Amino acid sequence: MRVLGTYLAGVASAVFMTVAALPALGEELTLPSGARALVLDVVDGRETGIGTVWFRYLYQHEPGVPTDHITDDARHLCETHALPQTTDDVPDHIVVVLTDAQIEFGQSDETVAQFFEVFRPDEGVCIWEAF
Repeated sequence: MRVLGTYLAGVASAVFMTVAALPALGEELTLPSGARALVLDVVDGRETGIGTVWFRYLYQHEPGVPTDHITDDARHLCETHALPQTTDDVPDHIVVVLTDAQIEFGQSDETVAQFFEVFRPDEGVCIWEAF
């Protein structure tokens, strides 16, 4: 029993260290473009057999600045935030959602801009895929 207790304590410690190293919900991340992203939530479609995990971020950038850097920012989030959270059970696809206001998952609002970038995880990198 002592061996099992030591093993479980080691597993719990490893899990805590892994989770503690990842950005938490609500944490603000700085992106290569200089924009900021606030971690909103993660929706795991693997639980329903879809094979896709959505990582949603509140995307804060300067008004009027062109958005041609969004794919690069999304790839950065995929590789530095999303992918490390899925290493135990890598999904078929990771969708990075960048939104300028918080709305419920699956809902649309004509006053809210949402950008969706789809990536296929492959050997530690995120490969962009067109819809």
